[in-house]
Amino acid sequence: ERFNEEVVIFNSKQSDRLNLLSWQKVKNGEVKIAVGTRMAVFLPFNNLGLIIVDSENNPSYKEEQRPYYHARVVSFMHADLTKAELILSDISPSLESMYLVKQKKIDYLLLKKDYFPSIVLIDIKKQSPLVIKKIGLTYPFQEILKESLRNKKRVLIFLNRKGFSTFIYCPRCRKILKCPRCDVNLVYYFKEKKLTCHYCNYKCLPPKICPDCNSSYIRYTGIGIEKLESKLSWLYPEAKISKLEKNQNFLSIDLDFIISTDIIFRKTLPDIDTIGVVSLDNVLNRIDFRASERAFYTLLKLLVLNPNRIILQTELPGHYCFKALLEKDISLFYEAELNLRKELQLPPFRKLVLIKLRGKQRQRVKDKTKVLFKKLINTDRDKSIKVISYFANSPEKLRDNYIWQIMLSSKSTQKLIRFLKKVLKKFKPSGIIINVEID
Repeated sequence: ERFNEEVVIFNSKQSDRLNLLSWQKVKNGEVKIAVGTRMAVFLPFNNLGLIIVDSENNPSYKEEQRPYYHARVVSFMHADLTKAELILSDISPSLESMYLVKQKKIDYLLLKKDYFPSIVLIDIKKQSPLVIKKIGLTYPFQEILKESLRNKKRVLIFLNRKGFSTFIYCPRCRKILKCPRCDVNLVYYFKEKKLTCHYCNYKCLPPKICPDCNSSYIRYTGIGIEKLESKLSWLYPEAKISKLEKNQNFLSIDLDFIISTDIIFRKTLPDIDTIGVVSLDNVLNRIDFRASERAFYTLLKLLVLNPNRIILQTELPGHYCFKALLEKDISLFYEAELNLRKELQLPPFRKLVLIKLRGKQRQRVKDKTKVLFKKLINTDRDKSIKVISYFANSPEKLRDNYIWQIMLSSKSTQKLIRFLKKVLKKFKPSGIIINVEID
């Protein structure tokens, strides 16, 4: 509409025929603008002038299957080869991009918000543990919801946990109900009355007795958005409450409380006065060096919904992720996170590589990982390359495959790749798939 030009679409949800048509139009110079997902970065423009990577910190830009690539990295290479301009934009830029800014390798433009919502930080440790266990919401959180309801102000309650109960176990023998294909806890969905695995979509009916000790009492704990909806309906019977579902396109304006996971970022909502974040601690406590970055990214995306107030419940009130919001200065987060990454020699300061070994037999995968680890240790290599350790993936078992991994680091990607090619060329265990993942 703006440019009065034909715009082609390129993504995996579109049919192969339509994607081929888009590809040919680009190749033949029939169109000047293409919009697409990560694979669109390979479109064969003859005279490319500009690449825009919107939401450049979105994890979906990383292709997890062959051919492995990150659309942001490919965009840099593509822009370099074609001498095109490159614009990266996001509400919360990646640490890699901010590091390049710090090195003055790319320009940086911060569009400051004229208006910033008030932030209410609630320390869970100072609240009643009984109330948290029973309801999941602290007294101050409940009072704010009551006040919003009285003033007819709409509230979005954010909890990034699907289902009803996230932890099902037998109190007698301590057996935890896990997916038979994956080493992960099953989640109970009240509406379907089924236990579900979020990794492989395995489903089963909840057992009436414990499969290990035959105890007749199975306990359901942990809070998902279905349970939160139930608790809120009990606390505020007069409130109009709805949880946001994946295939739901329209929400009634006549709502008091909207409950949602991160699906909220792909929907259009009526005006929101207050956003209540039940917990981001599960994100911050992940075994992932990008955990803080992911949590901060979520918080800033919630700011885009333009609330007047944000309530945050946490056991980590001193975390720089929350401090940056309270101080209304996002640079505080980037400084603290970059300093921590530098101290721990993590990306973007060093390249981190995981060699993943995957197979059906746990002991065989573990043994072959140990053999490969020793080979890497004993092979001559550049001084900058460190062979750090080997360990089980988290979770260890996924879709009936056991995964073990070896971690290496180096300042130079090229030296690391040459070293790995030399070792992996001679290491080919049957029945085990080996993948190499950079950063």
